[in-house]
Amino acid sequence: ESTYEREDMSNLREVQSRERVLANPKVTSIELRRWSDGAIANALDNLEIRTGSKGAGNEVFQTTSGFHEVVNEGLSRAKSLRGGSATDLVDKWIEVCQDWLLPDNHGESLRKLGLRGGDSELETCVWELLQLMDRDDGRFVLRAESFEFASEVLNDESRRLLEERCDEIRNWLKTMDLARPDQDKAGTMVVASWLHDVVRSANQ
Repeated sequence: ESTYEREDMSNLREVQSRERVLANPKVTSIELRRWSDGAIANALDNLEIRTGSKGAGNEVFQTTSGFHEVVNEGLSRAKSLRGGSATDLVDKWIEVCQDWLLPDNHGESLRKLGLRGGDSELETCVWELLQLMDRDDGRFVLRAESFEFASEVLNDESRRLLEERCDEIRNWLKTMDLARPDQDKAGTMVVASWLHDVVRSANQ
């Protein structure tokens, strides 16, 4: 049994454990966390990469924003190149990201990001918000004004939902790890760059 296969079993146990946690009636939510660049580098080490796993881990993180579905699919594709150079594997994640941005895959990509989960009113509000992302020092952000602007383009019911559940929507973005509160700017959330790419592609 290889190190990578043991890691797969560990991931399976983690998923099963998460399902048990969510089945507990006292648990109302669980916060998702994306892969970090260090965790990706460690996964590359598990593939017995000879050199460059730290730099490649950072590059893969920049490409994918660390979203589990994207990172995991890239690891699956990279498995066949075990023992090579880490820098040679980065292309596998670029391929995955390009595949996700294909027009036929937009719906599935949004579903995997939690934007097509069945709560149509909430998703409409979030979708309108995401159209209002701004650039700030190379980052994509949602400002307090974004919520105000979004309410102007929504229908009455969705506008009411946005206004009444603004904090809930912010918490939902944070819980799904699609956006994180800006520690330096109150009311601003930093949006994952990969999410921006998916939204932009879906709107083309």
